[in-house]
Amino acid sequence: EKFNNKTNGVTQRRWLSHCNPKLKELLDDSIGSKWESNLEEISALAKFADDSAFHEQWQAVKLHNKARLSEYVKQNTGIQFDTSFLFDTQVKRIHEYKRQLLNVLHVIHLYDRICSGQPEHGSSLCVDRWKSRSRLSRGQSHCQAD
Repeated sequence: EKFNNKTNGVTQRRWLSHCNPKLKELLDDSIGSKWESNLEEISALAKFADDSAFHEQWQAVKLHNKARLSEYVKQNTGIQFDTSFLFDTQVKRIHEYKRQLLNVLHVIHLYDRICSGQPEHGSSLCVDRWKSRSRLSRGQSHCQAD
């Protein structure tokens, strides 16, 4: 039996098509819409690897989506994310998984390195040259009856 990757029953192409309409539009305009029913069709994007006009459109979609997320965060928390920052997000149900704990510990580790003046990992750059990032974690607790 062929492995069929799904997350909670939603394939990545259906998720992309629903959650990222601007990117869907760019993909449809660039390679057609067959990718929605066959993810292997996405490989047709390879021909745009060196296409600067496509790269500009791709970056415009990313900026649009970052602005949407930033506005959502501001409306719901009062916190404004700078869209020039790297957005580092994790949104999922909260379980006792190592990945979630490691993500929180990584944020603490980065904060500690910044406060102590250490360079970014694998870099000899000074602290003021770190990539600015906004870290967003959101989760829903999941209770199991004993």
